[in-house]
Amino acid sequence: MKADVATPISSRVIERLPLRSGTRRAFTLIELLVVLAIIAVLASIMLPALGRSKSQAHIATCLNNYRQLQVAWQMYVDDFERRFPFNNLGLGVGEREDDPNWVAGMLSRQDQWLDNTNTYKLVHACGGIGIYLKDPQVFKCPSDRSTTFIGPRRYPRVRSVTMNLFVGTQTAGKLSTLRWYHSTSDLLAGLPVDNGFVFIDTHEDSISPGVYRYPSDEYWNDFPASHHNGGATFSFTDGHVACHIWRDERTKQPVRKKELYGVKQPGNNDMRWIQERATAPKKKFDP
Repeated sequence: MKADVATPISSRVIERLPLRSGTRRAFTLIELLVVLAIIAVLASIMLPALGRSKSQAHIATCLNNYRQLQVAWQMYVDDFERRFPFNNLGLGVGEREDDPNWVAGMLSRQDQWLDNTNTYKLVHACGGIGIYLKDPQVFKCPSDRSTTFIGPRRYPRVRSVTMNLFVGTQTAGKLSTLRWYHSTSDLLAGLPVDNGFVFIDTHEDSISPGVYRYPSDEYWNDFPASHHNGGATFSFTDGHVACHIWRDERTKQPVRKKELYGVKQPGNNDMRWIQERATAPKKKFDP
């Protein structure tokens, strides 16, 4: 008998043989590149949406903070015979019974300045509105990322809100042609646009005392913040709160941790928007 002779299998036959069970084919380079491209496209679609969602969450939190601040302000007014909380300039205001203020503590761009991190002064100021709040977090916008060093450690600063200069300031000049509001009767005598604002979200490089200083026709004394899609949060004497978007790009100043006062910007209509809501002109025969 002839011995069986093994017949060689051609390479073409081998190519047609099915893979054994459990054998996996590796991705080709082109397939990997396609997968990576799909992931990149999805990321480009999702990341802006996530960013917008985070921004909207910050706006909602900030509006809620200002709503609480305004309620506290109104509670003070109700408890003190319709008079507004004091809103004065000066180092140390709100720290003594004979020098009351709506808030205590003066912020600084310098490190090692203890008021930058002192939450006690926010809620325990003499003559302040903090007794109606208790929570110091409402004094700061969640989009305010300003920090300071105390010793070797970095801490967040504690306040981003100030109060309209024309509301509660006790050093108002009698000869001023603009109205100063110390009580509800002063408001009724001459309301600003939108009933006048009380609190404003203030730029990190401008904020210092609790007073927001009114812009002149061409100069910013204190810049407003522009955290929220280029806008800032306000509360108003009638209790409503709003986020206003600035129209002039010059208003949207970056944070440089340098003083931001007295900047000349002629023709900036954002200044006029604030002026109209800060106060109103006196009438001819007003005291």
